[in-house]
Amino acid sequence: MQQIPVFIEKDRPLFKLHYGLLAALHLGLLLLALMFNHPIYLLALLVAIVVIMMASDTLSNWWAYLRMAIPLVIFIVLLNVLFSRAGSTLMFPNMMGAGGHTLPLTWEALAYGGSMALRLLVIISACASFFALVSPAKTLRLLGLFGQRWAFTFNLSLRLIPLMLEEYHRIAEVQRCRGVEWTSGGLLERIKSFLPICSVLLLTSLERSVEMAESMYGRGFGSGKRSNYYRETWQNKDTLVLLNLLALGILSGAVMVLGWGEYSYYPQLTAIDWMEMGPVPIIWLLLVIPCLGKGGESDGSTDEFAKGELYLSGKPTP
Repeated sequence: MQQIPVFIEKDRPLFKLHYGLLAALHLGLLLLALMFNHPIYLLALLVAIVVIMMASDTLSNWWAYLRMAIPLVIFIVLLNVLFSRAGSTLMFPNMMGAGGHTLPLTWEALAYGGSMALRLLVIISACASFFALVSPAKTLRLLGLFGQRWAFTFNLSLRLIPLMLEEYHRIAEVQRCRGVEWTSGGLLERIKSFLPICSVLLLTSLERSVEMAESMYGRGFGSGKRSNYYRETWQNKDTLVLLNLLALGILSGAVMVLGWGEYSYYPQLTAIDWMEMGPVPIIWLLLVIPCLGKGGESDGSTDEFAKGELYLSGKPTP
């Protein structure tokens, strides 16, 4: 059964950075992925994210997101190749299709589809890295800047479907052990066998909602200004990383003003000007610099939100 990645703090330097800086770093990655159109710049962003996740020992989280993204990436490339007619260099100039016409499949359409797929991978990988490095409680604290109740509702909404899917797999496994089979037989038989699973899933979801409501009431949610048991401290390394991010922003802005982050795919692929690729290693280095340093003490614990989900899903908490 596929498990939902749960935040676990590890003894790595990135986990010791201020969560606001981690949010700024990943927001910058998302903005750069939307700004840059050049495949080499996009590839540098993807490699930087992979290095970040390797340095934080969270590649397993990235792979969980990647398995869901690969079919969509392939679909985007195929869709652009099959339906785009803007290119001029035919992939199969001697192959004839229906009506005696050449197949309008062009290398430009393939390159542009690959670039869009690469951009999507960067965006998904950046989101995976953020959720692996920033705990749900800190994410909620960031969203709380826009309204506490709205932030809490938004956070619960994001977790609703994954939790229900995991609960569904657990209930289905129990039913399968009891000899209930809903994947064979006629349509009516499968629906009849599937109804008990839906019933149990609904009851467990309602039970989880009641338990969470009681927990919120017991903690005085919404009764006044929120208190903090733990306050995030700003360290000297955070200042250095902030200056590093400012330098990254200035350099990226200069690259966009000069037009070096753009690439023309249509009507014909243009030659790569390697002089314009000069900022690529600098941008990559500025992105991975926060990985450097020595990790502090960590007991591998999860935060309150993750512990609550582990409890409600029946898993042991660290």
